[in-house]
Amino acid sequence: MMLFSRDKVTQLAAAGIGQKRHCRNGIVRGLGYASRARAVGRRYEKTATARAGVEGRKHLLRCLELDPDMADANLGLGLYNYYVDTLSAMAKVLPLFCGHPGGDKRVGLRQLETAATIGELTQTEARYNMRKVSATTDHDYTRASAAALPLTTEFPENPLFC
Repeated sequence: MMLFSRDKVTQLAAAGIGQKRHCRNGIVRGLGYASRARAVGRRYEKTATARAGVEGRKHLLRCLELDPDMADANLGLGLYNYYVDTLSAMAKVLPLFCGHPGGDKRVGLRQLETAATIGELTQTEARYNMRKVSATTDHDYTRASAAALPLTTEFPENPLFC
């Protein structure tokens, strides 16, 4: 099995955008940038995290423009909207000066729910993220349990989903 770096994923998706499966390549590219944002965010590189998140959001929005029924794009958009809205007050003000779009936590949760219920490619990831944000950030254990139930049923041996 060959593993690709996050940069390689976005480059391959960019090369494939001219092909007929443009929307799916947009999802791959957008989620590649989301993965980059997560990785550099763990190293506390705030500017690089913001740039990668905004770039990923741009590609996912473009995908929804091309195919409004592509529910999988909602995974990345939901995570963007959720996490941008949960930033500190100071962090929310700075993007206004830099031109970064804001987010809405409730919209993000709805988008994650859409990806978790009708997404074709991202259901598992969306359910996992819905469980994670509901339990750790919102302390909504009912929603977290509902999101985790299909995961624990489908993947009973995976300790991440317990």
